[in-house]
Amino acid sequence: MPKEDTFYAIFQLRDHPPHEHWNDGQPKQAAFSPRGCLHIADLNAQPSALLREPLDSLNLELPRAALDDLAEDIGVPRLSNLAVPDPWQTPDPQLTQLQPLIVSALAEAGTVGPLFSGQLLLAAATHLAEAYGGLRRTIIRTGGLAPWQERRAREMIASALGSEISLAQIAAECCLSMSHFCKAFKVSTGLTPHGWLQQCRLDRARHLLQQSTHSLAEVAVLCGFADQSHFSRIFHRKTGMTPGRWRRQQL
Repeated sequence: MPKEDTFYAIFQLRDHPPHEHWNDGQPKQAAFSPRGCLHIADLNAQPSALLREPLDSLNLELPRAALDDLAEDIGVPRLSNLAVPDPWQTPDPQLTQLQPLIVSALAEAGTVGPLFSGQLLLAAATHLAEAYGGLRRTIIRTGGLAPWQERRAREMIASALGSEISLAQIAAECCLSMSHFCKAFKVSTGLTPHGWLQQCRLDRARHLLQQSTHSLAEVAVLCGFADQSHFSRIFHRKTGMTPGRWRRQQL
């Protein structure tokens, strides 16, 4: 892998046998890595490997600049390093719990959208920084967004009902790191950014169901849901009934 100021987390989704491994051209021997174990490589060392067996892993890139943002947001010194105590054989129960959600979100990117994916990846990055980089939350910011930030964030989310917008875009518009923005947004609104987006989509869907003759499939597309099935599933989860039944009750 090319040299880069980035850490590379490898979380095994299946057992992986020992394999040849190099850092800065120096040969290493990577040990047997059981499912659920984590290794973190520093891309400054230009790691490389010869893999003779099938590999199934969740790989997360953690640029040092992003980790610096996390440290600054929490109010602690920047991390000097990120490394597991036992290379290739460090179990990580927290990442084991997050992994199915992350893999599902990546596999269903057209359904969940970048806001939800961004929040999951931010949670994973924060955990890794705390567990293997010594990041400590010594200062907890409890304040919400400034009025102009909340207004702008709501406007951006509302305008993206039928399209895609990332957590990074909204946070940048509010002049905040993603971590600070997520916490402040929830303090101000009581919802995560993705939760607010879903609420906006459902509010628009209820309006269209009541005020238009659009089919359920058309309403799903107009409100930014992946398809009618996705729309019906989310609508039922939030209201306790299907969109068709809800519409009939409004007549």
